[in-house]
Amino acid sequence: MNSWSNAALWIAITAVLAGLSVADASAAEPTVLRELSPILDGGFELGHGAGPGPAWKWTLTGNVQASAVIDREVRHSGAQSLRLSSPGGREGSPAAWVEQTFPVLPATTYRFSVWVKGEDAGDHNEINSPEGFWLDLPVGTYGWTKLEKRLTTEPDQTSFTLRVELRMPTKAMWLDDLSLEAEVTRVASKHPGIAGGFWAPGVVEGDDTISKASVLVATPPAFSGKAVLLVMADGAVSGSTSAPLPGGKAQLVLDWSAGKAPVSQVTLRLEIKDARGDVVGTAERTVEKISSSRVLAKLARIEEGIPALRAAIEALAAQGVAVDYPKVSLTILEHFIPWSKEDVAHGEVRRASYAADDLEQTLARAQAEVEALKADPKSAPIVTRYRTGRVDIARTHFVGDLVRSDGTQARGPVFFTGYGHFGQVVEDLPIFPDYGINVIQIEIGPNSVLTAENQISYDNIRNIQAALERAAKNNVAVCLLLSPHYFPGWALDKWPDLNLCSGGFLRYCVDAPEARAVIEKFLRTIIPELRGHPGLQSLCLSNEPIYNDTAKCPVTRRMWAQWLAREHGDIATLNRRLHTNFASLDAVPIPGNHDFTDPQFAEWVLFNDERFAGWHRWMADIIHEMAPEIPVHAKIMAWTTDSRESLADGVDPELFGALGQISGNDCGESYPGDREWAMGWQTQNWFYDLQRTACREPVFNTENHLTPDRSTHYVPGGYFRAALWQGAVHGQGATTIWVWERTYDRRSDFYGNVMHRPGGAEETGRVGLDLLRLAPEVAALQEAPAPVAFLYSRTAGAKSTEYFPLMRRVYVALNFTGVPIGIITDRMAARGDFGATKMLVLTAAAHVPDDAFAGIARFVKSGGKLLLVGKDNLRYDRFGEERRAAELEAVLAGAEVLDERLLGVAANREDTHARVADLVAKLGVMPALRLADDRGRVPWGVEFRTARLHGRQILNAVNYLAQSQRVKLVRGDKPISARDLISGKPMGPEITLAPMETVLLEAGASGGDR
Repeated sequence: MNSWSNAALWIAITAVLAGLSVADASAAEPTVLRELSPILDGGFELGHGAGPGPAWKWTLTGNVQASAVIDREVRHSGAQSLRLSSPGGREGSPAAWVEQTFPVLPATTYRFSVWVKGEDAGDHNEINSPEGFWLDLPVGTYGWTKLEKRLTTEPDQTSFTLRVELRMPTKAMWLDDLSLEAEVTRVASKHPGIAGGFWAPGVVEGDDTISKASVLVATPPAFSGKAVLLVMADGAVSGSTSAPLPGGKAQLVLDWSAGKAPVSQVTLRLEIKDARGDVVGTAERTVEKISSSRVLAKLARIEEGIPALRAAIEALAAQGVAVDYPKVSLTILEHFIPWSKEDVAHGEVRRASYAADDLEQTLARAQAEVEALKADPKSAPIVTRYRTGRVDIARTHFVGDLVRSDGTQARGPVFFTGYGHFGQVVEDLPIFPDYGINVIQIEIGPNSVLTAENQISYDNIRNIQAALERAAKNNVAVCLLLSPHYFPGWALDKWPDLNLCSGGFLRYCVDAPEARAVIEKFLRTIIPELRGHPGLQSLCLSNEPIYNDTAKCPVTRRMWAQWLAREHGDIATLNRRLHTNFASLDAVPIPGNHDFTDPQFAEWVLFNDERFAGWHRWMADIIHEMAPEIPVHAKIMAWTTDSRESLADGVDPELFGALGQISGNDCGESYPGDREWAMGWQTQNWFYDLQRTACREPVFNTENHLTPDRSTHYVPGGYFRAALWQGAVHGQGATTIWVWERTYDRRSDFYGNVMHRPGGAEETGRVGLDLLRLAPEVAALQEAPAPVAFLYSRTAGAKSTEYFPLMRRVYVALNFTGVPIGIITDRMAARGDFGATKMLVLTAAAHVPDDAFAGIARFVKSGGKLLLVGKDNLRYDRFGEERRAAELEAVLAGAEVLDERLLGVAANREDTHARVADLVAKLGVMPALRLADDRGRVPWGVEFRTARLHGRQILNAVNYLAQSQRVKLVRGDKPISARDLISGKPMGPEITLAPMETVLLEAGASGGDR
């Protein structure tokens, strides 16, 4: 018997068995038993007053005022529900949560469901689990809504923690009827009084694996018999086990073996036999078997094809045929097959099985390519490669030395695609070109150079120099992360006051003169050793910078008072503007990170933005004093820039972009997507559009998170392609993917990433080659003017709970209108820098500085349009003073309005899309070359962008929906055909795009297109 499941399952099943009728007992098909839910008190019927009940734990962080109370007036079923509310929270650090931990069955599929109701519910609230489950909760005000999602437990998982997190300000959210239903097979019986359930894991890994099956049976009191479990492979019994079955209610846990047979599934047949041996009840369950021998056999078959593939590639190369693409596949095969064999030996059979499936496709693809090249060598695409040399920056892309497979050399647009971040990337530098890779990121910190107060070690600097030499020799560029968070311990011991500040990785007062002296000494030691090295592409100044815990620091207090004096002059002016009565500028308190109602909160945001970016600027200036040619950036995280709760982190993307000619970045996409999306595309696209248009420079995502750390689930290679290709279209000029390391430690951040995923690694290399080959086209797409832009105002965001959530929701709708989307910051608006913007979108942007308001007024006067979403747009200045009605009316008079109800949970997203598409069409900016759905409208869920290049028209498209979409390529209203530049195949006018499929279409010249 297994103690982990015995008590909890028996309690849950007793009610089921007691209520089963004879008709129930005869239901033979697998079903979900609603009553078999390990969640205790999912309806909160045991809760009372200000508490969710004894089964649930309620947790608050910091000094937030969140609450969890029982509500007997609002409920979905039963007598009561749980009402949650919170004024604060932040992405990445919830304000409050309610949770429960309960036992679960390993390797079992469950269906989770919950009923929710919301009133002004914030964005990014979610239900999740440390075990990797998550479910986004709806935003806004809505009635009772049922949410469902399936999850599968790990092979060794016996417990599950379910957590409902409030991450964003929420007036009220009600929860009721939470259920986690195991997929259990009913016992079929014609014998009155015999009923039950039968469970076994859905998947077993390896051969001769011992697993467990639970049998939960109710029989008449006088019954005497046994339960027999037969294991069948290919129709034959390969093993059996049995246990006595006394009368009454019983639970048995039976051990069984998957056997040695190399089959893909086994069938478990449960037979309930009476005392005479007659079968009186049965149940069958099919279990997927990931057979070690089957996986190894598949790997061996794949391996048999490598010599012929290698010989064919070498023969073609000897003829001068470009074989870069099949060579990427060959490199994947040669390295991942041995790793997959090692996985089997280490018990990672599922990982090896996924890899074998990918590798089988890799071999078939490469074989087909070489056969096509043999038949027609001239069909080989002209491949472009980066060669080590000077890298310049032209607007949104890099420019470097190129060599093509036809023998020509040039300088032109370069896209860098590669990996980070530790020892393995340096070790693999000689083979990375065969992987299709041309950039890596590595790191060094001050603690490994300034090893004591008066001692400098050059050992690690020499290691970096050796890595740069090795990279340059192999035509791989290097981004070096300077990692100031690796601050010397001896300095913290000598100056303990440095510990009064922290934020993320930075655990010291960055502005203290002692800390600055340490960092400056580090920079002045290392930069002369690196200057002029052709392998160094750029320097990353800091890792995931945030700086939000400095209220106790006297250095910060002095800087804050000085900034207030600069901005307001004196305390009288500040008190008048903020409606406060502080005694002096020195006495103005530093607000908490979520003290949004403090009158000085928005001022603190602006100060902290300038101070933290200023510290990075200080480092950049030191570097450029010694090496002005080295580009610098910092890997700021997406979530620090798009929510009210992150504003106190000190990360203004515009100020960070101004450090140099590159916008540093740390973000990623996700697979699978939530609800209707095949992938989670929104965060990356939004953040890249923000940086590309506000900073007008290439984005370098030096920590591209494409798969979750510690994930054991399969991720298709096509997802990697879509994420990387679309990242480039939206502004990514370079990326190093997290992380090129292998491990068998399932607790490690390395586990489950790209070096365990051959399909992802192959597509990464092939996309890298595609981006180099089609770099001029992708650069043209990046630089296409954005006629629609959002106002990005950090003062407006600091004052409004709706500003950022509305912005993100409108962005999703606008993304599918066929035109690029841009960002106009307060500073840009103030100086009249609206670029190609014809419509400026304001999302509850109530508090906008006077100079930005004046710029927007000039924009409107010159013919620009406003789209208003939410309340009180432009109504107040930065300090909360209401603008004169006539002045405001003059700016808003001709504005379009998008009803917030079109953005609610109950709204039809396609209706919202149709509305914003009509607004964009009125601007006269829709390209003549476009995609259309069957009604002739721009399609929902299919993003497309167009550009012109040397008289050619190109259109890039991707289907983000979870199902295939059929669209039509048109110029004006006329259907036309085109050629996909990625695959070289003709397409159109009718085009079917699979989920996550990307195409780059060339349609020929037409003077009428934009």
